[in-house]
Amino acid sequence: MVAACLPSGPRLWGVRRAVVSALTIVHLSDLHLSQPALSGRSLAHPKRLLAYLSWRLKRRARFDQEAFGAVARDVQDQHPDGIVITGDLTQLGLPSEYDQVREWLLSLGPPDRVSLVPGNHDFTCAERPSETLDRWEPWIGSPVADGDRFPTVRDIREGLALIGASSARPSWPTLAVGTVGADQLGRLEATLETAGRSGRFRVLFLHHPPCGGIVGWRKRLTDATALRSVIDHHGVELVLHGHAHRPLFNWLSARGRRVPVIGAASVSETCPAKGRTPRYNAYRITPTDAGWDLEVTVRAWSPSEHRFDSEETRRLFVPTDPGDGREGSSEELGVRE
Repeated sequence: MVAACLPSGPRLWGVRRAVVSALTIVHLSDLHLSQPALSGRSLAHPKRLLAYLSWRLKRRARFDQEAFGAVARDVQDQHPDGIVITGDLTQLGLPSEYDQVREWLLSLGPPDRVSLVPGNHDFTCAERPSETLDRWEPWIGSPVADGDRFPTVRDIREGLALIGASSARPSWPTLAVGTVGADQLGRLEATLETAGRSGRFRVLFLHHPPCGGIVGWRKRLTDATALRSVIDHHGVELVLHGHAHRPLFNWLSARGRRVPVIGAASVSETCPAKGRTPRYNAYRITPTDAGWDLEVTVRAWSPSEHRFDSEETRRLFVPTDPGDGREGSSEELGVRE
C-alpha cells in the first residue's frame, strides 16, 4: 500500500491557509532522564527487573548529564512557539520517575506550549493512570474524546495543530513494540479531518516510527500499515517520531504529495561506539503561495564547547497541491551509524 499524507478533496488548496506567519517548533525525544530505584512489588515484574539491570549495567553510563542539563536553556534560546516530546522520558515507567520528569518539565516554560506522548519505556508495565500519565496532564494536550486520553490536539498560535498519538503499551520482556490501536486510529481519522478542513498545518507525532525498515522486529510499530492508511486517506503535513535514538529522514506519499517523516535522536545519549551524541531538532514553518517551506535544523551537543550547536540544516517544501510522490527510503539526518 502506498502511504499517503494528503487530505482528500480541495481542503487545503482553494482556501486560505490558517498559518499566516512563520512558526518554530522544537522536537525532543528519548530523554530517559530519570534515576529509577526498584523496591517492593516493582522487583516482582520480570520485564521491569530486566530493564533495570540493563540500565544499571549499560544505559546508565550513556546518559550525558552535562548535555541534558543544557537542553532546556538551549531550547528556550530557539524561541519556539511549541515543543513536541516523542516519548521515553523515563527509564522504567515507575511512578517515582513520572514525578522526576514532572519537575524537569516545569523548566521548559508554560505547559500550554508543550505536547508530549509516552514511549515504550514509560509503559514498561501497566500502572494506574493516577500514578503515571495523570502527573503529566498539563503537558499532554487536550484529548479529542471524553474518556480517551489520545489522540490529543494542541493548537499553537496561528494555525499549527500538534496532534499526539500514543503508541506506548506494555509488552513482553525483550520487546519494545508499540501499537496505536483501532479505537485510537478511528479517533485520529476524525481529528485529522477536522484540522485539515480549517487549513491548519498538522503535525502528527508519536514515539514509534510509522515507516518500515527503521527498527527491528522486536521494536516495531505493530499497526504501522493501518496508521499509514489513515494518513493516506485523511492527510497530514509533517510526521515526527523518536525511538530509534538517531536522526532520521523519510517520506510518505500522499496522493501525489510527499510528506516528511522525521525522527529525532535521543537528547541525552552519548555512545561513541554507535556515533551517538545528544541531539534534538528544530523546525521553522513558513507559509508560501503554494504550500509551506520547512527548515529542519539538527542541534547537536559539542563536548569541547559545552553547548548545543547547529549540526545540519535542510530546507524542504510541503505543497498544498497534488503532485507525484512515492514512499522514500530511510535517510539519516546528520551522522550515519
